[in-house]
Amino acid sequence: MPDLRIAVVNSLAGTLFPELFERSHVGMWQDRFALRTGLSFDQNEALLNQEVDVVITAEPLEGVSGLERHRLATETHMIVAPPSLKEAPDDLEALSEVLPLLRYNSHTIMGPKIDQHLRRLRLEIPRRAEFDSSWSIGELIRAGQGWAIMTPLCLFEAQLRPLDVAIHPFPYVTLKRTIWLVTRQGELGDIPADLAVLSRRILADRRENRVAAFGPLAMDALDIAGEDMTTAL
Repeated sequence: MPDLRIAVVNSLAGTLFPELFERSHVGMWQDRFALRTGLSFDQNEALLNQEVDVVITAEPLEGVSGLERHRLATETHMIVAPPSLKEAPDDLEALSEVLPLLRYNSHTIMGPKIDQHLRRLRLEIPRRAEFDSSWSIGELIRAGQGWAIMTPLCLFEAQLRPLDVAIHPFPYVTLKRTIWLVTRQGELGDIPADLAVLSRRILADRRENRVAAFGPLAMDALDIAGEDMTTAL
């Protein structure tokens, strides 16, 4: 069995894995190191079942006691559309009549939260296409087949480039998601705090060197947490 098992939500895997893997080989943590990716639901269940030691997730398991939580970043959702959509939309119902909304499905964390937010705004947007990954959505946006509600880090999972998309602000009350590092309290000593610091530094670097290429809107939509953002419940 590996000494340290880390699970990372899909939308962060490509951003965090390379450097986390590199650090595991220079003696920062235990000798044996395992990383896995997947949906937040699956990763959180694995933590509770002691199949992994640390999860990096958008769902912090707020109703579960005995966990240590480190906030890493908060993202604001944006409209991501084909480059042909040059003007920022102010009516998403009207936009959906021209191009379908490419939704995250109910098996993801983002899908139900986006759907709930749209219902709260009393927006009636047809359900035409649903997906379980940003990559699938990104391919259709790149092909000009629809638009989506995404966050900056989802752009990396979708493997999108700045020339592939037009990014616009969400035209109503904004929706945010927070990324957390969660572990069982008291089991790993200083390792979770060290991982959280490293993860924030990686995200800050990606924000400056990669998210910035998508423009100031995308850059402002990714807010990196401070070093003291830790709770234990």
